[in-house]
Amino acid sequence: MLRCIWLLQLIHQFSLALAMQTNTKGVVVTGATRGIGKSICQRLLREDPDPAVRVFLCGRQLDRAREAVESIMAAMPEAAKGRLEPLLLDVTSEDSVANAARQIEAAYGKGSVYALINNAGIALDVPWQPDWQKRADTNARETVETNVYGAMRCFRHFRPLMCRGGRVVNVSSGAGMMNVQRMRDNRRREMLDERMGEEAFVALVEDFIRCWEGTAAEGRIEMHPERGWWLQTYGFSKAVLNLWTRIIARQHSELQINVCTPGFILTGMTEGYEKASTLKTPEEGAKTPVWLAVGDHTHTGRLFGGEGDEIEWVGYGAGAAR
Repeated sequence: MLRCIWLLQLIHQFSLALAMQTNTKGVVVTGATRGIGKSICQRLLREDPDPAVRVFLCGRQLDRAREAVESIMAAMPEAAKGRLEPLLLDVTSEDSVANAARQIEAAYGKGSVYALINNAGIALDVPWQPDWQKRADTNARETVETNVYGAMRCFRHFRPLMCRGGRVVNVSSGAGMMNVQRMRDNRRREMLDERMGEEAFVALVEDFIRCWEGTAAEGRIEMHPERGWWLQTYGFSKAVLNLWTRIIARQHSELQINVCTPGFILTGMTEGYEKASTLKTPEEGAKTPVWLAVGDHTHTGRLFGGEGDEIEWVGYGAGAAR
């Protein structure tokens, strides 16, 4: 009799765990301890009241992720209760991303991730940053490891956990389109080639890094004389993030994969800008990423602006993705 009771309890616990796994609608938000990322988490909780939604607020330092969660819980306790948790995730570390994915799989199972929002990013060579023209030869590598390869790592490890029809949202910048405009024509054509495979894509990115490292000592941004790159790493990283979005959208028709430029947002990254008071708030910047992640649409392989408007991949008439 006791054995039967124990067996029934075990079955009940297993059923509860299975129900938790199959009913979870997880949204992974990288770079979410402050700025746009944190506002994305807040807006997700407010705009999607589905109790199955669980927002994973990711940060490189777990204590900062926990602080951000506590801050949101204090500001919106009812909306966040049981639907928000911190997650240690450093997008520059393969092991860290893999561990984060394993944690979600162990707790909620495969198919539990509905959306991945690749928001983590850095800007080392923009005009409002101190000493931005002192181009350290490591700037390109550091920027790409976070802004480009970081998104690729997250997609690689979270893709197996995603449900069919899930969403991927890559947070880009208008600086990417400006960078493409300044490239030579042959490079610009490459940046619109969504047929490019991952090997060729990585080779293209690494070519830029080599060009940057070879000219860093000159201390100024200019066109690379032989290769035709416009040597500004932040803009380049966002340009190739746009390109990568088109590539994986073509390869993964079972998902909705898009990229957006939220606009010029007042965050820790832009607070040194001389017209900072005119910038949009992080809450305003979260509008399009959240809509792409959980909103009612069927778009994939597209680029959207800060108001949910579809925009051209570059500003010289190439047209929107098809």
